Amino acid sequence: MIDALKELYEASLHTQGHAAFYRLPYQNSFHGCISSTIIDASDEVEGFIIRPFEPNHKPKVIPNEIYFSYETELKLNVRQQNEFTDAFLLYYRGNPKKATPSAFYQSKNISFSTRMAYLENIVKAQQEIGLGHFKKTVLSRVAKFHYTQTPDVMDLFFALSAKYPNAFISLISSPFWGTWLGASPEILLQQSAENYITVALAGTKKTSTGSLFTSKEEEEQNIIKESIEHTLASHHIQSHSSQRENFDTGGLTHLKTTIAFKAPGGSRLNLSEELHPTPAVGGFPRKEAVHFILQNENYAREIYAGYIGPIHKNSLSLFVHIRCMQWLPDYALLYAGAGITSGSEAEAEWEETENKMKIISDVL
Repeated sequence: MIDALKELYEASLHTQGHAAFYRLPYQNSFHGCISSTIIDASDEVEGFIIRPFEPNHKPKVIPNEIYFSYETELKLNVRQQNEFTDAFLLYYRGNPKKATPSAFYQSKNISFSTRMAYLENIVKAQQEIGLGHFKKTVLSRVAKFHYTQTPDVMDLFFALSAKYPNAFISLISSPFWGTWLGASPEILLQQSAENYITVALAGTKKTSTGSLFTSKEEEEQNIIKESIEHTLASHHIQSHSSQRENFDTGGLTHLKTTIAFKAPGGSRLNLSEELHPTPAVGGFPRKEAVHFILQNENYAREIYAGYIGPIHKNSLSLFVHIRCMQWLPDYALLYAGAGITSGSEAEAEWEETENKMKIISDVL
């Protein structure tokens, strides 16, 4: 299996294809698509959606020019015959020992937050909360992780899959976006025909401590739940929320409520845009909280905290793109954020981002 998927990945690099490899939570099969281009998302297009965090972006799709799956054997489906797919197949079916770059990457010029600057931003956010400008925002940061030896990107993908069985494991490899890997625990929207679910996920504890969630974390999770319910109700959608539960994502435990509802299948992309960004990554109220993020974080999130996932004719599975890294030749960029409310303790929020980054750094 590993060799078969590595050969697909290598062929996508050689032909400058846009590729997405993924494994859904609790599944053993791997899937993905490869394409010569990226296009605007629509209900008629099947492929892999990528939607950056920033409000002025629209969801794009890597379409299923080539679609593949692997459970017990590789199934390769070339859905469009064109110059790109011909070149891809010619290379893929040739000599398996090839020399290609290990990944696409984008040069970065990021001003990294110091610990002190991040703590100061938290204090600033709490001052805004005290003035009534918003109830919650989410402050994130990016950190370098220097490799002792440059890792194989596909090996990282398989390592994440083995370590986090209940996460959405993804590898995005694109001349446009660069190379990203992630292990997201957070569903934005799942749809099958007219049946939908989304989740309210917040609060973070190291599983090993066994400590209880505080009232701050319960309030933070409740803000997300009520915001999602209000968004659905504003579109005259009746929803049903489960009891809140503890959700162990492999080292970290969160508070989780599953929200189920019915809606026309054709409304799914509109719903995903209505829900994004949820207060879990953007804050509440959304407009004011996101404005604070854009004004005070010292980098562009790009596809961190956006949403990603496969879209098919009658179903889709979209996940918030968190617990992720961006691959660069000499180091990885690790991304993590923490929800800031009036009850936040700055040091504890910094520590939360450290723990979230370990989800990825533990496999590096």
